[in-house]
Amino acid sequence: MPPIILARHPHVNIRPGICYGRTDVELLPGWESFADGLSTVMHATSCLTVYSSPATRCSTVARRIMSNRKQPPHIDARLSEYDFGEWEARSWNDVEHAALELWNRDPVTFSPPNGETGASLLQRVTNFWNDVSSAPDPICVISHGGPLRILTALAVGREPKLFDPSQPQGSIRIFNLGPSIPTYCLSVA
Repeated sequence: MPPIILARHPHVNIRPGICYGRTDVELLPGWESFADGLSTVMHATSCLTVYSSPATRCSTVARRIMSNRKQPPHIDARLSEYDFGEWEARSWNDVEHAALELWNRDPVTFSPPNGETGASLLQRVTNFWNDVSSAPDPICVISHGGPLRILTALAVGREPKLFDPSQPQGSIRIFNLGPSIPTYCLSVA
């Protein structure tokens, strides 16, 4: 089966300690080197198709990679980061401790005020996976920590856990979906 490349956007221009899921933030200067490195990986794996979250921090990378190719990137809202609702753009220190404890105890059914549940995130990302995992050609996915956590679990054939460690920003993982499933992880940023 063809490889699937999972890439997490490079570092972003936001103060440390700020909650940002759906908040649209810009990339830090130098992001182009990550995009160029990802383009090289795509070339080496004969990958011609990119799926991207609509967030600027992902779609900017996708558009740069695909600028010299025949097709644009596929922008897919199912690859969006978790919606933190009213927690968006707030300091994590300002989020009520009791609410964080509730989230920690039950990340699947918990929802921040006006945000989404973990079940919603799991469902939309799993739906995306079901649509692309049997693609006949290699694909590249550019997304965020939450969706990539789920996609990584699905790529290696295990149940996704919402609080598994995130793929680092500015990193690339290549999964060869087959009997042995070797994984490669590169950090370009």
